[in-house]
Amino acid sequence: MSVTIKQIAEYAGVSRGTVDRALNNRDGINPTVAKRIKKIAQELGYTPNRAGKALASKKNPIQIGVILNSIGNTFFDDVIKGIKFAQEEYRDFSLNVHLIELKGYDVNKQLEKIDELVEKNVNAIVLTPINDEIISSKINELTNNNISVIKLNSDLENTEDAVYIGCDYEKSGSTGAGLLRLFRKENDTNIGIITGSVKMLGHNQRIRGFLNVCKKDFENANVVEIVENNDDNDISYEVTKQLLTEHKVDALYFCAGGVIGGIKAVDEICKDNRPIIICCDDTPEIKELLIQDKINATVCQQPFNQGYESIKSIFNKLMVGEFNFKELYMQNEIKIKYNI
Repeated sequence: MSVTIKQIAEYAGVSRGTVDRALNNRDGINPTVAKRIKKIAQELGYTPNRAGKALASKKNPIQIGVILNSIGNTFFDDVIKGIKFAQEEYRDFSLNVHLIELKGYDVNKQLEKIDELVEKNVNAIVLTPINDEIISSKINELTNNNISVIKLNSDLENTEDAVYIGCDYEKSGSTGAGLLRLFRKENDTNIGIITGSVKMLGHNQRIRGFLNVCKKDFENANVVEIVENNDDNDISYEVTKQLLTEHKVDALYFCAGGVIGGIKAVDEICKDNRPIIICCDDTPEIKELLIQDKINATVCQQPFNQGYESIKSIFNKLMVGEFNFKELYMQNEIKIKYNI
């Protein structure tokens, strides 16, 4: 026998209207009370009328805001394809996606765009959050006001009610170091690391995973320097060129974007003694560099699935009232020139 809203109201000691507001993420209810009601509903095995909600969405279209730090970073091309594919899949349910693309990691700009989406009365926001306490506080403010939040592609600490979809970055970094160890074997190896931004938790987690493997299992590894390129090819060219000029480098690990600019610097500086190069993702440019033997291997993270699952998960959450996961990790995939 199915559980009713009336039964949930009796268990929670509230009115049926309060239960309805909680389960449908409507205004006019204390967030703590709403959370308790949702927990009771889950424990009782409550299943909402999904068909009825889908019908209702035609009258009140679902509005999802998406903010991506994607300008100048071709990795996000496939993320956006996944988002648009899901949007089309749920078109019959009147689901609208408002996509905002940004360049770089400006906290104030990201806050500004979040506020713009709130003004549009979105039901949910999907974003690649900058790793800053201000953004954490803003996300908590959103979830407390019943706006669902998915942290896409980069996680953020101290955001209990937001969920994460993306790469297991520490494992990605560990995989990168493991690959490098296979290429270098017993040789002493001076390594330069080129990251995107220290403002992105995922980039820092990749470095941590990489360094942990170097410390435990790659005793001949020596990281000479870690530089930032802001996921920008022009900056990447300059910082990589400087790194190669100032240090003897046997290997480079690109743990974010800006790979094309970095390889340009390698081509200029290392004509006779090219370093081993490990990077991330499989954009068309990186695939071409693999074919040309300018990159040895790359660790990928299923960007299309990240975009698709973010919209799918928001839709399901709005239908049933809860996310059914806290983190949804994509599989790390190793690619070389022979399997792209």
